[in-house]
Amino acid sequence: MINVLLAATSSESFSGASKCLVELAEKLQEDPEFNVVVTMPHHGDLEKILAEKRIRFYVVKEYQSWYRDEGKDNKGYRLKRIANYVSVLKLMRIIRAEKINVVHENAATAYVPALAAKILHVPYIWHLREFMQEDLHISFTDEKYSNRLIDSASQIVAISTPIAESWSRKVQSPITVIHDGIPINEFYSCADKALNTIAIYGRIVPGKGQLLFFQAAALLIHKYHRNLRFLWAGKIEDEDYYHEIVDAIQRCGISDYCSYLGEINNVPNFLDEVGIVCVCSTKEGFGRVTVESMLSSCLVVASNSGANVEIIRDKENGLIFDNTAQGLADALEWALNHEDLCRCIVVNARNEAKEKYSLDADVEKNKAIV
Repeated sequence: MINVLLAATSSESFSGASKCLVELAEKLQEDPEFNVVVTMPHHGDLEKILAEKRIRFYVVKEYQSWYRDEGKDNKGYRLKRIANYVSVLKLMRIIRAEKINVVHENAATAYVPALAAKILHVPYIWHLREFMQEDLHISFTDEKYSNRLIDSASQIVAISTPIAESWSRKVQSPITVIHDGIPINEFYSCADKALNTIAIYGRIVPGKGQLLFFQAAALLIHKYHRNLRFLWAGKIEDEDYYHEIVDAIQRCGISDYCSYLGEINNVPNFLDEVGIVCVCSTKEGFGRVTVESMLSSCLVVASNSGANVEIIRDKENGLIFDNTAQGLADALEWALNHEDLCRCIVVNARNEAKEKYSLDADVEKNKAIV
C-alpha cells in the first residue's frame, strides 16, 4: 500500500489545478495499491466536492508568505512564514499518523506540505503548473529559498514543455513533462456544429484575455454582419477587469451580441452549444480549456503563446492567431468563411485530444513517478 498525500494549493474548486487534483485523487483511490488523503490551505468549496467523493481531507491553514503580486510587497511575510511553522508541525503529525510515503505538492503557489515532508525526509513531488511572473504576475518573496525547496523534490513535474523550459532556468533537477489529463468520456462529440456561437471561458483576470476577445468581436460584428453570438463564462477574480470588459462591450455597441453566463458547473453541457472557443491567454501554462474544447468538437482559436502552440497547430487541429484583436478577428473570419475545412480540423482535434490527453494516461504516468 502506497499512502499518498495530495496537497491542494487552493481550497476553491473552480481552478484547473483543483479539478486535476480531484480527478487524480479519485483515480488513485480506485486502485487498491494506493491510499489517498488531501490537504488544503483554507476552508472552501473544495471540501464539499471531496466529501461527496468520499476522499478524506484535512484543512491546515497556510498564510500567504510564499509569493507577492507583481510590483507589490507582501507585507509581514516573515511573520506569516513564522506562523506557518505551526502548520508545518500539524502537517508533520498528519504525515506520521497517515504513514505517508509521498507528498504531492499540486502547484508552485504554496509550500507548507512540501516543507513538512522535507523535514521528515519523506519524498515529495512538485507539480509545476504556472510560469509565475508571465501568467500570474507574481514572484517569490524569497526566490533563492523557494527555488531551493522546489529543487529538493524527489520529482519535479511540469504540465507542458514551455513550463518545463521556463523552470529549468531556475532549478537544477530534471523536470518531467506530464500533460494534464481530461476525463474524455464526459465530453460529447458533435462535429457538425454551426460556428456562429463563439465563446471564451475561464477565470476572469487580465491574463486570460477576455477584453481582447470582445475587442475582436466588435471588429468582426461591424464588418461581418452575420448572426453571431459571443459568450463568456467564469469566476470573476478581478472585479475592476470585469467592469472594464462590460464598459468596452457597451462602448463598442455590441451588447446585443454578448452574454455573460457566470460560473459554469457543467462544462460539457456548455460546450455542446458552442462552435468556436477562443483561448486568448497571454501565457497559458497548459490549457485545460483547450483540450476540453477539442474533445467537445469545438474549433479552438488560440493565441500564439505558452503551451497553446504546443497543443494547437494552425489549420491542422485548430487556429493560431498573433494575440492581437485584429489577429483574432481575422482568424474568426477565416473560420466563418471556411466551415467545411473547419469541420475536418475539429475531427482531427478531437481524435488527437482523445489519444494524447486522457485522464487514464495521465494517472498512469503519475503513478509511475510515485
